[in-house]
Amino acid sequence: MVQDQASALRQLKKLRDSLSPDSLPTPADLLASLPRPSGFPAIALVLPEHQGIEIPPMQTWAHTLLGDVRRTCLWDQGGLITLISPSGIQEPFTPTQATVESPGGPLLVLPRIPGLPHLPSRPEPDRIRFVRHLVRSLSNCGELWVTLRAAELALSQAILHATDLACILVPRHPDAILRSYEAVKAIHLSGYFSTFALIGLDAGEPEGNDPLVERITTVAKQFLSLDLVPAGMVLSGRPSKNGINTQLRGLIGHLDASSCDFLWFLTERLLNPIPGDVNLP
Repeated sequence: MVQDQASALRQLKKLRDSLSPDSLPTPADLLASLPRPSGFPAIALVLPEHQGIEIPPMQTWAHTLLGDVRRTCLWDQGGLITLISPSGIQEPFTPTQATVESPGGPLLVLPRIPGLPHLPSRPEPDRIRFVRHLVRSLSNCGELWVTLRAAELALSQAILHATDLACILVPRHPDAILRSYEAVKAIHLSGYFSTFALIGLDAGEPEGNDPLVERITTVAKQFLSLDLVPAGMVLSGRPSKNGINTQLRGLIGHLDASSCDFLWFLTERLLNPIPGDVNLP
């Protein structure tokens, strides 16, 4: 019975939207209405594919990476934070905010949207509604983090290329060098032009050197002519002497605020998708 009501409500909303097409802006008007710059830096946290390893829940260690958690938003497209979906009707591709407790205070989270890679191939009104909802969700954001899975980078380029910094998480695992290098290579070959950084997971103190990070940096320089930037460590589940990852905070602090255009670049890519953005059956 509840499912029937939910289906009826969705059909009613679709009918209402079809009868009032003028309520949606045109793509040009939507782009023109977006703030430029966005008003916040956007950082991609890329998760390499690893067999037999479980990355601890992000809420247990995110505070070591973030600045002011009160103004930080985590878009957990990589699925590092497990959330119970809120009750009620959720339209496809609509970001639904949730608050998650962490050692550094409450975190504002946009949970993973499973069907998001299909969004560029959806009708234009769906893409416009998604952007409008996302802009409202990020209206008070001072810093945005987006987690992405390396296996989905080919279908997440609209998001990735809109960010101002890409950080690859390097866990302690025998395959970490190979898998992290594969993620670096995929980002590089996609045409990403912003800074790359490597963050060691459970590798030592935040200001120390991680041998895995150093080896990945060497390989990337040798085979891709790419200069990767070490960005400190994440110490999940245990306290550190220095707390916040100051190496990473320094990288983010040096981003040019006038060039942080996440909202505009993401919207432009969603409204004018290139063939590689569209997940065709």
